[in-house]
Amino acid sequence: YAAEKLRSPTQKNEISLLEQKRGDAYASGYLWQTWVLMGRMTKSYTRDPGAYIGRAVLYLTMSIIFGIIYLGAREKNQEHVLDLLFAITWGMATPSYMAVMIMPVFTYERATFTKEAKNGMYAPIAYVVSTSIVQLFFVLATSTLSVVPYYWIDDVNSDPGRFFLFWLLQYTFLYTVESLCIVFAAIIPNFIIALGIVVSLLSNFFVFNGLFVTPDSVPWVFRWIRYISPHAYSMQGLSWLAFSGQKFSGFDTCTSACYGENGDDILDNIQGLSSNVDIGLMFGILWIESFVLRVSHWFILRNS
Repeated sequence: YAAEKLRSPTQKNEISLLEQKRGDAYASGYLWQTWVLMGRMTKSYTRDPGAYIGRAVLYLTMSIIFGIIYLGAREKNQEHVLDLLFAITWGMATPSYMAVMIMPVFTYERATFTKEAKNGMYAPIAYVVSTSIVQLFFVLATSTLSVVPYYWIDDVNSDPGRFFLFWLLQYTFLYTVESLCIVFAAIIPNFIIALGIVVSLLSNFFVFNGLFVTPDSVPWVFRWIRYISPHAYSMQGLSWLAFSGQKFSGFDTCTSACYGENGDDILDNIQGLSSNVDIGLMFGILWIESFVLRVSHWFILRNS
């Protein structure tokens, strides 16, 4: 006790930091920290309409609107091939842009984390794990609302198995975008700047989704974007799930805009798409990107 009284504030702070690095500074274990943080985040996200509730309403609204706009996609013929393709494209891209609505929430949480972590309330790993788990469920709910209306309004593919995979791939894609948002909210304290950078990144990823440009058609300095773009892998997988195995009438009699008499031919005839898609690989790449982003989030917080 006497030695403690004789220590200077600087020495006490150094000892506290050393104990925190060893894990001695936390009164509870990592599992309990994670559990408590998960409960707090669930309440926070549920009560704050700017976190997920507002986004869920917009996802549902836009999905219905796009479903009605591309209603012609229900007719599986040559004339409406692009309607189906565009419904998928915007049904994927629009929710990814709307995901940036969460940026102010993440920025506020980042400031709260900095204060609480410095006070030794919990470890960065507990915070990152809890946010990752809680957001799994909230993104699942919102992504469902972004898919179900337009998918069935436009009868994208009547096979229930294809719908299930389509829905899961959209969910995986949006969770990857969510992971990107939380990383930039951790790096940049000003949420307006962070939001602008994320929107810029998403725009570049969207351009490289395969439909608009191919890597060979752009200067080499930008080609790498195609290989990290979550939009590219999502577009490949969603298009294959929608088109492959379906018949499209009118190919024998059409005089213009003839894409193919079945979905596989159409995929092979449209730039950036292919009938040879490993859907498991698309899922795998997106989950790997999400994992890398979450680990990056932990690394940023740990060293901040």
